[in-house]
Amino acid sequence: NYSACCPAHNDKTPSLHIKQDGDRILLNCKSGCSFNEIVDSMGLQPSDLFRQNEGKQNTNTNGKKIAPQPLDSHAMELAIERLNSSPDWIKYLTDIRQISKPILKHYNIGVSAQRTGFGEPVTRITIPILDEEETLVNIRRWLAPELRKENDSKILNVSGHGQARLYPIEQLKNDELLLVEGELDALAAISAGFN
Repeated sequence: NYSACCPAHNDKTPSLHIKQDGDRILLNCKSGCSFNEIVDSMGLQPSDLFRQNEGKQNTNTNGKKIAPQPLDSHAMELAIERLNSSPDWIKYLTDIRQISKPILKHYNIGVSAQRTGFGEPVTRITIPILDEEETLVNIRRWLAPELRKENDSKILNVSGHGQARLYPIEQLKNDELLLVEGELDALAAISAGFN
């Protein structure tokens, strides 16, 4: 369980209680803000705090259960190398997203280029997600708004690994938490000294 200042009201003492409960993140403001008020104030949707595509994630088109896709740490290493050899993406992440180079390195941020259908490869930022034991549990792939087309997903998860997670997990050891919309926002906040 964690506490933070509630973003839905002018909170001076942490009144927001946060708990990760399996595949969901629970929020409770002791000052009386509703769940929807809290989520709206962070620019999120309620579904952002719960496992996405529940029931679909581990099934094929016939509804038959399939095993989660294995996590590929080698692909993560290639994504880090790809970012390190891409000055345009480093500039985007440091200048536009305001994430420092040491933070990019510390959190193993990378760039993947994955082909979708018969089209050109789509470049996404890779964000490794670790659990409390520092085990790799997902590699989220974020698509920059400038590159998104109408039907593109903002975030892709490794199939079978898309449960909601607090990020970065190591920050939960701190006495105070800053709630932000996504992983890259969290890294920007850490880069700005909020840790």
